Amino acid sequence: MHLIPKYNFNISFLEEVDNDLYSEDLVADIFDVIMNSRLGIYIKFIPEIDRIDEKWPFDFEYDDSTTQGLRKIFLLESKYVVTPSDKWKGETKILNKEFIAECFHIEDAEKIQDIVVFFISKEDFELYKNEKEKISTFDVDMEDQLIPQFIDDLEKEYKLPGFLKNRIINSPYLSDQDLSYLERIRDKNGNVIRMED
Repeated sequence: MHLIPKYNFNISFLEEVDNDLYSEDLVADIFDVIMNSRLGIYIKFIPEIDRIDEKWPFDFEYDDSTTQGLRKIFLLESKYVVTPSDKWKGETKILNKEFIAECFHIEDAEKIQDIVVFFISKEDFELYKNEKEKISTFDVDMEDQLIPQFIDDLEKEYKLPGFLKNRIINSPYLSDQDLSYLERIRDKNGNVIRMED
């Protein structure tokens, strides 16, 4: 049984992903949730990728001219990804660096990192996307500690903060370095706990 770390980290959003490089219709509904924006832990939310849940790892052919091709490219260029699949909702899968190196024809796979993919339902993806729009109106990206009461209220009203806390931060997949950015460590039993002052 994993402990639930307190939600006391700042979050912000990268609204337009690579709109400077790609037309808006190709990158529609792709967004980043940034945990601890000063150190930058990026969780990329990518809408449904066709047939991703038919085979793992999925087939990949580089194509940045289509929506589906671009979604796969963004996935392969990320570290943590959230994407919908009603078949695999609740599951977490890893794309190893050897597969990524093969996709991009890179000889030295040691320079690449594995990618963690968190699958959620299509319904939840739409929910988090809509909540992101609402939460973005708050000033939740502050330098100082967030006001505890504000955070409690935020988590009561929205599901996205709880998802980040319970499914991502409290997973065995967030790297130790990224956990340290959030002032957290794993204890000897694998529980995510706050660092002691």
